[in-house]
Amino acid sequence: MSKWARIQQSQVIFDRIQPLYIHGLPIEVRHFFAEWIESQPWWVAEIQIEDPTHLAYASQLLAQLIAMIEEKAATESSELYVRLKLREIANQLKVVYERNPMGFVQVVRNCLETEDQLLQEAESVSLISDLLVFQTGGIKIFIYSSCLTMKPLQSIESKVQVKKQQQESFIIRYQDNVKIQGVEAQIQQNQLNHNQELQDKKLDLLQKKEKIETYLRDKAELLLNYRIELADLLVDLMTTLADLQNRVLGDLLTDWLRKQKLAGNGAPFDNNLSNIQTWCESLADIAWRNRQQIKKIDLLRRQLPISLPEGQEDQLPLLMKTATDLIYNLVAHTFIVDNQPAQVMKKDGKFSTSIKLLVGGKLNVHMNPPEVKAVIISESQAREIMKNGAQVDIKPCGEILNNRGTMEYHQATGQLGISFKNMQLKKIKRADKKGSDCVTEEKFCIYFSSEFSLGGNELSCKVSRMSLPVVVTVHGNQDPNAWATILWDNAFSDVNREPFHVPESVPWPKLAEQLNAKFVHDNGRGLTPNNLQYLASKIFNEGINEDFSNRLVSWSQFNKDHLPGRNFTFWIWFYDMLKLTNLHLVRQWREGHIIGFISKAQAQENLLQSQVNGTFLLRFSDSESGGLTIAWVSQRPEVYNLAPFRACDFKIRKLSDRIKDLNNLVNLYPNIPKDQAFGGDYSPAVRKLKILC
Repeated sequence: MSKWARIQQSQVIFDRIQPLYIHGLPIEVRHFFAEWIESQPWWVAEIQIEDPTHLAYASQLLAQLIAMIEEKAATESSELYVRLKLREIANQLKVVYERNPMGFVQVVRNCLETEDQLLQEAESVSLISDLLVFQTGGIKIFIYSSCLTMKPLQSIESKVQVKKQQQESFIIRYQDNVKIQGVEAQIQQNQLNHNQELQDKKLDLLQKKEKIETYLRDKAELLLNYRIELADLLVDLMTTLADLQNRVLGDLLTDWLRKQKLAGNGAPFDNNLSNIQTWCESLADIAWRNRQQIKKIDLLRRQLPISLPEGQEDQLPLLMKTATDLIYNLVAHTFIVDNQPAQVMKKDGKFSTSIKLLVGGKLNVHMNPPEVKAVIISESQAREIMKNGAQVDIKPCGEILNNRGTMEYHQATGQLGISFKNMQLKKIKRADKKGSDCVTEEKFCIYFSSEFSLGGNELSCKVSRMSLPVVVTVHGNQDPNAWATILWDNAFSDVNREPFHVPESVPWPKLAEQLNAKFVHDNGRGLTPNNLQYLASKIFNEGINEDFSNRLVSWSQFNKDHLPGRNFTFWIWFYDMLKLTNLHLVRQWREGHIIGFISKAQAQENLLQSQVNGTFLLRFSDSESGGLTIAWVSQRPEVYNLAPFRACDFKIRKLSDRIKDLNNLVNLYPNIPKDQAFGGDYSPAVRKLKILC
């Protein structure tokens, strides 16, 4: 987009620009000939006015513009007043500047420099305004850092342009010096004639030559200092940019990935990537523009080699490597699985997932959209890839159908991504397991990879990303143990861990937090502190009044060792209660009518304290996994516990109807009439049963 087009997009800038064109250069000329004006080397105004070579060049620019105006006035198909105005402008430029073409060049240059300043100010304000939207938590420091990064970049871009102009001025003067040397050589050959005119001309040339050589020496030193200054500025800028990028990728994106893992256990999760994408796109834009400026400086250096002072290190190669590495690093980290595949995956089952490249739109990857391939790999293969990178020969340990696709660009969101909606795991090859290891503890992952180029094949990128771990099952009865493996991994592994390392033991409060999140997610209400205290006493096999806040729970206690006197583990018992509630008791659980996790002794104590005949409560069975028990107090008073109801019982007759059938049940603990608590869920026609007590 031309500079003039950018100016017209902002009414504020355009209003500030207009006064520039009241005198000197008419605004109509700036508008109709914007592209030509912005492509000319107006910096010749730096060169001395008395130099006939540059006076001629300035006259040429003026004559060319006047000719273009006259041509447009002669062929203009618009209104008559436009043609008349253009003719008037052409005549005005002739009158004012034909005898002062260098003045004309200076006027144009002043206008363009003012435009640059106003645009830079506006873009800086726009950047800050956009980023202020994200002032949440620790983002303010990123806003400050981004401003520190953007402003020096704009300054460097301006300085590189000035350096280019000065170098071209230097080259012009150098060519003038070469011409003088040629003329001087001719005079030297003819000096035998002792022609006084030639001698005078030689003296004049020597004076001009000395003047130009002095100018060239000073200019060469100035250019060298300018190059060193630019390199130092770029070093500082790249350091700031690298720090900012590390914080965006290491804090913002890593935090998003961590929350995505916890969402697999039921924790709330905002999957919106727009803020992070905006940050990453800004980083990509700054890094790429930095790299382009380094290339321009290197090109200028090769066009006009000037040796660095002795002991001065050439910083450009390292700067180029740093800028390129930042781009590669950003691209690699922003190739992400935004929707994870199912973490408990059944062989022959279908699943979906999606991938995004957050900087794909900004770096124009969508102009030649890349293909993404997905394969399933084992834990050992994942470790090898993490250790040795892309050079590892990937050997899938299974077969996935519909595992290739081309990324698509969504213009509305600026996102480049692909959704795999119909993948199917057809085959799986398991590792040889020994000892107590079982298939539900074996972890795999889906490995996504792609290749594409940036900047018109300037940079070639290979990117890859592993999904969260998945456990592959064959039968539905393997699902509970598989989910235990996934819950432990999602909750307690580090984002950047070696695949798929998890701690052997974790603090009980951390595990309690995950159990609560599961109940909230699946059933709409969490666990009370009393529920969690009871669960702690269950897993540690200790008294209900113990302090468990500093205790560690091992994986074996969680899902390998059976509970004392039972044939199931803690997790299987908890999981069965979770599923029973989700399938048959979710309404009563959400309304708080089921206490659930409470010991038999505590339930009896609560009911005896009420001493109201027919008071009852609902708790999960200690002895039977996936069972709900009704405990109630009789008139004696004495507490009775009905045999646990299981899912198969509730398929025949739901809980509310069973409670209505039991005349001995009067009030839900502590004192809620059962019809008030459960009446809204009674079936229209409930068959009454005669209960013998």
